[in-house]
Amino acid sequence: MPRIPMLGEDTLPPGPHRDLVVALQEIHAAAGWPSTRAISKVDADEFPATLSHERVRTIISGKTLPRWETLETLVRALVHLTGSAPRAAAIEVQRFMSLWKAAYVGEYGAVEQLVHPNPADGVHGDGKQWVSSDIARLMVNPIYAIEIDPQLAWPHEPIVSEEEWIAVNLRMIAEVGPESFLRTLLHVLKGGWVAGADDDEDGDGHAEIDAEALDATVAEQVLRRIGEEPNVLGRSAAALDRLEVPAEILAEVEELESDVLVLREALALTPDNWDDATPQAQRLVCLYLIDHVIVGPPEAGTDQVEIIWRIAPTDTVSD
Repeated sequence: MPRIPMLGEDTLPPGPHRDLVVALQEIHAAAGWPSTRAISKVDADEFPATLSHERVRTIISGKTLPRWETLETLVRALVHLTGSAPRAAAIEVQRFMSLWKAAYVGEYGAVEQLVHPNPADGVHGDGKQWVSSDIARLMVNPIYAIEIDPQLAWPHEPIVSEEEWIAVNLRMIAEVGPESFLRTLLHVLKGGWVAGADDDEDGDGHAEIDAEALDATVAEQVLRRIGEEPNVLGRSAAALDRLEVPAEILAEVEELESDVLVLREALALTPDNWDDATPQAQRLVCLYLIDHVIVGPPEAGTDQVEIIWRIAPTDTVSD
């Protein structure tokens, strides 16, 4: 079978993502260059995801960086097909997890690799215990050194002085370089915050909301928007190409769109059939419409949850 060509360095420059694709090309060759359809048809109960043949092509060529569940499925399928020279699936999965983590944090990977050099150990920790990368992102975040206008952020007390924040980050810039520091800062400002897993000990209740209540509120606003603007899904989906959308979000959208049934179902969703839709179609609709969600303090009442849409509602768009 013909090999799947890898993107050139002008499109896929040297770095963690290209290293991952090179490894995929190698294991694809070890399996005898099976076709994308043959790979997608490998079926096993223990596989965490499903693959379409087009999805296989985009991953092996380097056009997209998939979610881990999709990549693990691809790796396990390729291992399954290396019949003449079998490999241990567990070892290959661990190897590719390290490569994927390095590529997935590529936007601020230099800092992550400095403070957490072994990606296989968990780049971001487990969300319950602090790791060194959590501390790095905490100290980069200027919100912990200043009181931001309450219209822009929830009320809070700084935990370090401005001078201490400057001193710490001058040291970090000296260690990792200005580019890596600035990329980490941008990541933090775009939502890569460090959040504790423990309950709020002070009981002030800022930004607290039950998960089910939050989902219901978001769904209610999404359905209201779909009902008021019948063409909003198509317009918002088309806008993804010109908006600044994180790579991981675009990868998830592409993965969901690769399933024609999910795509058709999503584009046909209305308030009347929402409850009967699959979670994948509902997720795709939310990715099309929502940039991010802001949760305010409970005293905000009905305004506690604010959706920032990818495109403004038509009734607020000026001519």
